[in-house]
Amino acid sequence: MFKSIRKKIHLMLILLGIIIALMLLNYCTKQAVIELEHIYAKVVETNNHFAENIANEHAAIGAPEKFHKLEAGITTLYNSCLNCHDTNPGGILLTRKNILNQLHNNHISGVTLRKAVNNGLSELNESVRYVHEHHVDALKNVSARSKNHAPTYRNTALNRKSSVKSASELDIIQQTVSIQHTLANIVRIFFLLKDSEAPLVLKDEFFSHIALFYKDITLFKSHSLHARDDLVVEELLDLGKIFENSFSELVTIKETERNLLLQLQDNRNKITNIMAAVTQKVQQKRDRIYEFTTLADYTSFLLVAILLLLIARQSRTIIRSINHLVAETGKIKQNYSYRIPENAEAEEEFQILSKALNDMAGDLNERIIKLHKEVQLRTQAEKEQSETELKLQRAKQMEAIGTLAGGIAHDFNNLLTAILGNINLATYTLPKDHKSYDCLVGAEKAAKKAHQLTKQLITFSQGGAPIKETAPIAEVIRESAQFALHGSNVDCSINIPDDLWLVEMDKGQIAQVIQNLTLNADRAMPNGGSIKISCENVTKEKDSSTLQKGLYVRVVVQDQGIGIKEESLSRIFDPYYTTKEKGSTKGSGLGLAMARSIISEHGGKISVQSTENVGTTFTFYLPAIRPSNNTLPKIADDILLGRGTILVMDDESMIRAMMRHILPSLGYDVKTAENGEQALKMYDKAAQNNTPFILAIMDLTVPGGMGGKETAEKLLKKYPDAKLLVSSGYAEDPVMATP
Repeated sequence: MFKSIRKKIHLMLILLGIIIALMLLNYCTKQAVIELEHIYAKVVETNNHFAENIANEHAAIGAPEKFHKLEAGITTLYNSCLNCHDTNPGGILLTRKNILNQLHNNHISGVTLRKAVNNGLSELNESVRYVHEHHVDALKNVSARSKNHAPTYRNTALNRKSSVKSASELDIIQQTVSIQHTLANIVRIFFLLKDSEAPLVLKDEFFSHIALFYKDITLFKSHSLHARDDLVVEELLDLGKIFENSFSELVTIKETERNLLLQLQDNRNKITNIMAAVTQKVQQKRDRIYEFTTLADYTSFLLVAILLLLIARQSRTIIRSINHLVAETGKIKQNYSYRIPENAEAEEEFQILSKALNDMAGDLNERIIKLHKEVQLRTQAEKEQSETELKLQRAKQMEAIGTLAGGIAHDFNNLLTAILGNINLATYTLPKDHKSYDCLVGAEKAAKKAHQLTKQLITFSQGGAPIKETAPIAEVIRESAQFALHGSNVDCSINIPDDLWLVEMDKGQIAQVIQNLTLNADRAMPNGGSIKISCENVTKEKDSSTLQKGLYVRVVVQDQGIGIKEESLSRIFDPYYTTKEKGSTKGSGLGLAMARSIISEHGGKISVQSTENVGTTFTFYLPAIRPSNNTLPKIADDILLGRGTILVMDDESMIRAMMRHILPSLGYDVKTAENGEQALKMYDKAAQNNTPFILAIMDLTVPGGMGGKETAEKLLKKYPDAKLLVSSGYAEDPVMATP
């Protein structure tokens, strides 16, 4: 079709553009379908929510907690209807909410009124029952007197009315029975009212019975024999009036409830119709989009197929030309005198390339030979340079480790000092029940563990002197083993007797020994196993080649791992010797060498026993002290407060800033200096102003300035009573190890 590759590529790009446009159209259509599906799902969800609310309405009426949930559900439904569709039942939902509120309040009023009526009925029954029982007893007494020829009534002013208006006790009893019967009918109507669909009919029946009730009471009053009956009559009339008014109110409430229920049903029909209309409208629109999408899919598929065929045809032509050019180029590579023949049917670009390749073929051999020589020379030079650098690196390795360890320890300890100081200040100012207190305590422990890490390379490379203290070793072993085995599948059992002696040790260095031994045991059991750590008191009665006589604590770390080969046991404590993969995190060759260095610095010894495929046992001894009441001095937990001015000399601005925050919280004033020279001047000035410093805290090492040791010597020479405290990030310094 075209003789130019550029024109063919332009044609393919146009075809690709059309395909992308069709794909974009298809994507937009799919998105519209997804949006309509979302709207339809939301409409269905709203319908379900409305149906759920309707199901809960009856149970919620009169129940405050359920009604509040119902109101919240209607509010949620209203909010979802606002953006659901152009036609929404939001206003009708608010009307429904108001109707439900009226029903709820009406129901509560009815319940309250029924309780009052029930109480009134109880009082009516009690009063009538009392009169009935009283006159029955009176009738019995009359009968008894008649048998004994005694008078029926005593003619006293208190217990008898005028004899002209009196009636027999039997008439009064019959009247009370009639009142009770009428009252029973009233109660029956009262209970029928609760579930009646025609409250007005019951109202008429009720008033006929209440009129009969009043009539019976009037007759009772006319037949009464005692003055006390008049009081009962008045009480019955009052309670009857109250009951009559309450029943009228209940009828009104019931009629209101019936009207509200009719309104609620009408409201429900309106909402249901709107919901159905919205659902139908969304569904119809969704169906139309589905039909359009289906048509677009088929059309797009057909067009894309045609366009891909066109692209494939043009691509095949170009690929054929490229393959031909590659084949001809291969011939040139095999024989540099070969020339690509001219082809008038080839594309213009390939004709130009063929000519250029023919021109380059004559010069190609010479260039390749020259390049090959240059590559050989450069490879040889790089190999020699690499060997030289490796030898130099190995020669200076130990020296570099020592220098690096010291610098890291100092700088890192300065950073940790600032971190720990600020954490201590925060824990001091916060109450223990504060939600951040435990987090700060955990951060403090982690920072202290980080502080121990800085001692590792120092211990091995520079022989850092341990800063010993007399302490129990049990807690060091437990914490170190748990820390080393965190996240491991290996089980660890620790057996430490309660009467274990105290040990003179540097806790950080001994913790590093336990961690190294535990990590080695863990890595020797990749499929899991058990590590046993045990301690016991040992007394050496005489000197040996490795230990002097005295008290020791023996620590044994035993695993069930793959063991160590016999030929490797003699070199296991050598620096950089490892049985694991070198250069990986699994083995650096420093762990056991560091452990032996630490144990030796503590005046102890370490040994190993191992059997292949059985396990390995490391045993080390540490000088011990039999505990007594005065072995471990008690340190007060309370922070001591005081007054006075303290001088802080440190070259690190972070530490100076930290001390300016901590010491004032303890009641002290703080002055800071960057080096010894400045500290001496400030100390002299304070002494001249008769405001001497009560304490001077000085950094042992100040790069490029006077350090703490030299400053202390000058201060003590001039002020013998000066109180000085030295701090340093170089823990191996003799001043720190033996102050």
